[in-house]
Amino acid sequence: MKKNTRYNLLIALTYSVTLIGGMFFGYKFLKDQGYTFQKTTYIADNNAQKVDEILHIINKNYVDEVNADSLNNLPIDSLLHKLDPHSIYLPPEKANEFAESLNGNFEGIGIEYYILNDTLLVTNVIKDGPAFLAGIKQGDRIIKIDTIFVSGKALPREQMIGKIKGKKGTAVKLTIVHPGSSLATVFTVKRDRVLVSSIDASYMLNSEVGYVRISKFGSDTDRDFVESIKSLKSEGMKKLVLDLRDNGGGYLTAATGLANQILEENKLIVYTEGKHEPRTDYVATGGGEFEDGKLVVLINENTASASEILAGAVQDLNRGLIIGRRSFGKGLVQEQFPFVDGSALNLTIARYYTPSGRSIQKSYKDGYKAYQDEIENRFNDGELTASKKLLKRIV
Repeated sequence: MKKNTRYNLLIALTYSVTLIGGMFFGYKFLKDQGYTFQKTTYIADNNAQKVDEILHIINKNYVDEVNADSLNNLPIDSLLHKLDPHSIYLPPEKANEFAESLNGNFEGIGIEYYILNDTLLVTNVIKDGPAFLAGIKQGDRIIKIDTIFVSGKALPREQMIGKIKGKKGTAVKLTIVHPGSSLATVFTVKRDRVLVSSIDASYMLNSEVGYVRISKFGSDTDRDFVESIKSLKSEGMKKLVLDLRDNGGGYLTAATGLANQILEENKLIVYTEGKHEPRTDYVATGGGEFEDGKLVVLINENTASASEILAGAVQDLNRGLIIGRRSFGKGLVQEQFPFVDGSALNLTIARYYTPSGRSIQKSYKDGYKAYQDEIENRFNDGELTASKKLLKRIV
């Protein structure tokens, strides 16, 4: 081999070794500083793919015409805030909680609790649920979950929930102190499917007037309502107070199903319409359990969506009297689009209108922040009514 050739090969080899060594030590240095190359690339690709999928869903289903180009290269939350205040992205855990709250069932022991001074206080025990059958009562304090003391510890609410909830068939040991006692008792509770009614309360106010409070419109709300009405009628109910205060809505079909029980046949309950959704009328089918008796509906600033549909129908059709404060003002219909990772997109696909053609949706043209500020102002505007006086006069 010629001397010149050997010299050129030696220079090339030296450059190669230097380049490879520089890449190796540079990578090692960055890794020592906390960089994770492969993981970062995967997250970015996955997020970009989900954004593209969301944009596709928006173009195909959103209630209004949108400029998709203006939404490109935005984070998911910022992208949805450009649309309206009610289109939201739900991470897997939130999507699961949302589904459980509306389906009216979950896997657990069947208690509600409040974190008071770093202590878990049982505020409600669901009848016939695992905790109820085990002997746990309202007012009990949970001191320990399995082997972990929770009393006196500032545990986040999410961690508390994770320690009590679990899959059907598994057991949890709860160390509990009953009210008025200083002795702790250990309960072993086997988790099961817990059925939760969306009817918070149902009882007679006097010999003729029944009272029903509904917290949300879940998958079984109309069925639960029918059972409550039948029970109250057997006690002599002729008039009804329907309490929808703080009812944030739920399934549209649940609201229309309940409206079927109080409206005459062929009465228009509500209609929906959107860019990709033709007008759909929801009409009462007749044969309801409470079509004739006097009706009062209670609402407040947190009465929203599906509950406003029902209140709007009662008002427009002169079926009863609406008492309370101005409602929330949500006239947008959402549909949920699930993703393979368990997350979901709740997207606005239509607007709903009361029988007279009113849309009660508060304008959000001034922007997402302005809309949220307006809603906050409603909660503090001091808008009082003579609800109690009116209620006493009617019933």
